[in-house]
Amino acid sequence: MLGITVNNAKFFDESLAALIVKRGQTTRIFVEQSDRPYRKRFSIAHELGHHFLHLDEDGEIIDKRGDMFREKEPDGLMSEDRMREIHANWFATELLMPTEFVREEWSKNPSTSYLARAFNVSEEAIGYRVDALDLWVPASVANHPAM
Repeated sequence: MLGITVNNAKFFDESLAALIVKRGQTTRIFVEQSDRPYRKRFSIAHELGHHFLHLDEDGEIIDKRGDMFREKEPDGLMSEDRMREIHANWFATELLMPTEFVREEWSKNPSTSYLARAFNVSEEAIGYRVDALDLWVPASVANHPAM
């Protein structure tokens, strides 16, 4: 609907996760072809966040795997680039796991496995979402090493 083309790509740099390129009226998103489908969906949603929030003019934003999820810089400070990534993550999270619907589904079945399937995201992603919304997190997820 937006006229944005999404392409699978094989990045030669294994640290790359996705990128968005805007030139005039043409915008393209590239995601790593070997990523799992739910990882690609989040990367696409993240790049759409950059499109709507950060790319007013021609340009590109290249996302490395480690940068997409780290909250703060190694020195503990919050750089402008770091804030840009956090905003794109918030956009992707709300797009894929809208607050209202997550709360509604959680009230029906408080299971991260169920929600991950319902929203077609990883259990890790829905675990972060449930935690951020202050919903009860089952011990099996709360004790997960990724949490």
